[in-house]
Amino acid sequence: MPILNAGRRKMKWSRMMAATIIGCTGLTTHAQPLDLPMSIWQPLFTLKAGFGYKDNLTLAHTATESSPFFASGLEAFLLRLPKDGTEYTFFLSAEDRRYLSHTSVDHEDLISAHAQLKHQFGDAGEGSLAVEYAYQDQIEDVSVTETNLEAIRVRGNTLVARPALKLNFPGQYWASLQLAPTRQWLAAPLDDFFEFGPGITFGRTYGNQSEVALAYEPSYRNYDSDPQISSTGEAVPGTHRAFTRHDILLGWVHYWDPDRRWRSTTRLSYRINRDNGSGFFDYARFSFAEQLRFRTRVWDCSAQVRVSQYGYDVQEANPGSSEKRERTEISAGLHFERSLTKSIRLVATYEFERTLSNITLENYTANTVTGSLQWDF
Repeated sequence: MPILNAGRRKMKWSRMMAATIIGCTGLTTHAQPLDLPMSIWQPLFTLKAGFGYKDNLTLAHTATESSPFFASGLEAFLLRLPKDGTEYTFFLSAEDRRYLSHTSVDHEDLISAHAQLKHQFGDAGEGSLAVEYAYQDQIEDVSVTETNLEAIRVRGNTLVARPALKLNFPGQYWASLQLAPTRQWLAAPLDDFFEFGPGITFGRTYGNQSEVALAYEPSYRNYDSDPQISSTGEAVPGTHRAFTRHDILLGWVHYWDPDRRWRSTTRLSYRINRDNGSGFFDYARFSFAEQLRFRTRVWDCSAQVRVSQYGYDVQEANPGSSEKRERTEISAGLHFERSLTKSIRLVATYEFERTLSNITLENYTANTVTGSLQWDF
């Protein structure tokens, strides 16, 4: 995945983004009186404002900085209901965090947009074309694919195109093919890159719209100017860095009751990353994630945890040591949302991040608590 990963930490893409991607078409129909014709265009806007606290702004191993913050955001969602099998969706999200007591970090920002055209070919399947854009200005730990072992400020833009084709088969089985050419523009010290790769997925839908799927995603990343890195961590002049990656993913989304109030989401993935040089960035990663969600007309609550284990083939834990670098990422979160009126919601979240490594410098822990009011109109 690109460094710009809104779904990884901090200000994540919202519930509306998730609904856009999975094609939820009933988000705003409640606003239409039953005796009036429904507009084919369904808009929804959300304003968000709140306060929070983070105890490690720079994701540092020592000398951590903490601060309360003011968080604000805006979401815009526009859906064109299916007509002749064709549906359009557009989503825009902008989030800003202003730290009130800081030394080196005064703000973080994330802007994302998603536009999709989807056409249904009866029961045979569907084709779609999505374009995604993201702007990020945040503190990130990029040491998995960079030589920086400490977190740095990441500023940049991402543009992704996602043409996809899905075919349905008897017994509620299906298969899909997706391409995802990605262009990343990043401020120094990070380098721009282009990434491309297909995604092939086989799945089955069952029960109350539950689903299980297995995917294989090979990809190739080509940096604009970064050189290869030697086995000892030094830049190799006159060379050019590139990565080849293979991902295998298993996902299971299960609704536990007919009203679809209880949902569990389980994800397992295995990744092999190879560079085109000494193998300094060669690693294998195993990841497990679990989320449990409860949703009614009034409440929307969820708890989630994710653990990722990295094992490097060439990188040493310490110079001259035979021990290879190992890294474990742990994240967890709680989300509580209560509708106060038809348009106003009270939201509280807690996020926990921890990295455990046999390289002392990259070990850190961070906790973030946020409370906000959100107004839909």
